Amino acid sequence: MKKIMTCMMALLLAGCTYDLNLMPHDHGEMGHGKASLGDVTITIGHETYNGHYAYVRNGGTVFGTGGYATGMSFLVQGNIMAQSAEGNSLSCVFQAYGHQGVGECQTHGIVYDLQIH
Repeated sequence: MKKIMTCMMALLLAGCTYDLNLMPHDHGEMGHGKASLGDVTITIGHETYNGHYAYVRNGGTVFGTGGYATGMSFLVQGNIMAQSAEGNSLSCVFQAYGHQGVGECQTHGIVYDLQIH
C-alpha cells in the first residue's frame, strides 16, 4: 500500500513547477526563481543560486519528489540549500500548504521573505 501511495504521489507531483519570490527585509534587490522536482534556481540581482529542497510531512522526509505536495491537503515544512557559481550560499526555510507557501531566506547577511506559488 505504501508503494502504491508513493507512486500515486509521484504521478500527481510530476512536472509541477513553483514560482519563488524573495523580498529583502531592509534593502537590496528582489529575487525570483523556480522549484521543480527537488531542484531550485533563484536569481537575486546578477547572481544565480542552484540547489535542492527537501521537506518533511507527517514525520517522514521526502527528498526531491516533485514539489510541495501538489494537490494534497497537508502542511509541509522544508528547507532550500543553494550555491552560486561565485561560491555564495543561500539558505531558506519554508512552510507550504498545497501550491502555496511562505518562508525566509538569507544570503550575504540579507534576510528575505519567501513566497512560494
